[in-house]
Amino acid sequence: EEAQKWAESFTALMASKQGSALYHEFLQLEFSNENLEFWQAVEDYKNSKPKDMAAKAQQIYKDFLTVNQSSKKQQVNLDAETRSITLANIQCNNPDQHAFDRAQRRIQHMMERDSYQRFLKSEAY
Repeated sequence: EEAQKWAESFTALMASKQGSALYHEFLQLEFSNENLEFWQAVEDYKNSKPKDMAAKAQQIYKDFLTVNQSSKKQQVNLDAETRSITLANIQCNNPDQHAFDRAQRRIQHMMERDSYQRFLKSEAY
């Protein structure tokens, strides 16, 4: 019954602890889990205390939005304009919970059109 709700929307899938874990496992098998990890990091960031936001914003940017050989994370695929706007948002003195909104929307849209649809047709689901 809960699994049927996951097919209703990406949001329903992400609202389920079991559903999001299963989707993450599916993406790992496809070697494309960086988008979901970015999306989840931004969700965590949005729920952070204001005093922790600047450091978390910098870490998310370093992990997912820069080409960094030392990072264990893979860079997400965003257009230059979105990347530039996001960088400007986090470099201000007080980044707020909306600093990654545009980037997160783009990544979510990409997942909804692509990997989420494959997940719903997969054996895992």
